[in-house]
Amino acid sequence: MHETENLYIIDTSSLIELQRRYPSDIFPSVWEHIHDLAIAGRLIAPIEIKKELLEGYDILLQWVTDHDFIFREFDEDIIEKTQEVLSRFPRIADSESDKLFHADPFVIALALAMKEQPQQTLVKYRICVVTNEKGKLIGNPKLHPNNMKKIPDVCSHYGINSTDHLGLFREENWLF
Repeated sequence: MHETENLYIIDTSSLIELQRRYPSDIFPSVWEHIHDLAIAGRLIAPIEIKKELLEGYDILLQWVTDHDFIFREFDEDIIEKTQEVLSRFPRIADSESDKLFHADPFVIALALAMKEQPQQTLVKYRICVVTNEKGKLIGNPKLHPNNMKKIPDVCSHYGINSTDHLGLFREENWLF
């Protein structure tokens, strides 16, 4: 019988929000738990997240450097899935933004790739995207895919679980 654990794919918004709400100098235990998840291989992100963070979030620079191993490079599967996501949900890339990098489609593509990848371990992983974006489907269940631009909405379309950082704390039964 396989044990099930969450494999978290984290978005830029969650890392930024974690640092804003739980600065590591005041809440070191939060960051120790995050570190432990990363070391266990249960917290990952596409390389585009690293690029977004290095673009303008100096406060996370040391954390990104220390946790470089969580950032996954693109492979053919992730590139294909990113193209699929962008063709179905063109607004997910937020092309109107001034940002140099747009990691959202890559976050979903990595989640799709991990979800579809055959797992040959004793532990079965449940894929969960961690983002602090708020979806629009809750108040508008008939939202057309062309208008979906938030990670939770696109995750819902693909049957991928998503949560915010507090949901991650609850899932892992962390108490501070």
